[in-house]
Amino acid sequence: NLRILLPMVTAIDELRSARQLILRCHAEVMSEGFTTPLPPIGVMIEVPAAVYLAAPLAEEADFLSVGSNDLTQYLLAVDRGNARVADLYQAFHPAVLAALADIIDAAHGQNKSVSICGELAGDPRAAPLLVAMGFDQLSMNAGSLSVIKRVLGAFSRAELKVLLSTLRPLRSSQEVVATLDRALSERGLDIFLRRGGAV
Repeated sequence: NLRILLPMVTAIDELRSARQLILRCHAEVMSEGFTTPLPPIGVMIEVPAAVYLAAPLAEEADFLSVGSNDLTQYLLAVDRGNARVADLYQAFHPAVLAALADIIDAAHGQNKSVSICGELAGDPRAAPLLVAMGFDQLSMNAGSLSVIKRVLGAFSRAELKVLLSTLRPLRSSQEVVATLDRALSERGLDIFLRRGGAV
């Protein structure tokens, strides 16, 4: 199940250069008598430049993965480790959600899978939205799996589509969070909201 994921890619040349190095290493392994297949090579989308290049990156990569923590921080120009501005870090900011939608469209337009990792993927509030948007995989720590499974099990595919259509026109992270909270509360999932999560 080996896959290679290239972090902090900002240009197509970086992907091409890395692929050449990987191909060279693979050829060396093969020359020693092994028959290991070349692992899929993916790109981590976590800087704004990669968002704008998502389509060509998806064309040349085998898969895409979004690093939600860094992408949110760089899109909003907010250092979440700085207490004076940490409140401005908003994972549900409409600009962040628009970027995620563009990345999904780019990946699926090239028939490539796209996953998301980071705090957002393991957030009970965010999981229904991310699945509704079209992410193929949510990568999270093992401790979040049972909670996310329960939350997602409370929604049908049709309900997720309705939820997404409700969220698309919203213009602030507060509106998005309030709508998601209401959707979870209606399904008796308030306990997971009280645990906190990305805002």
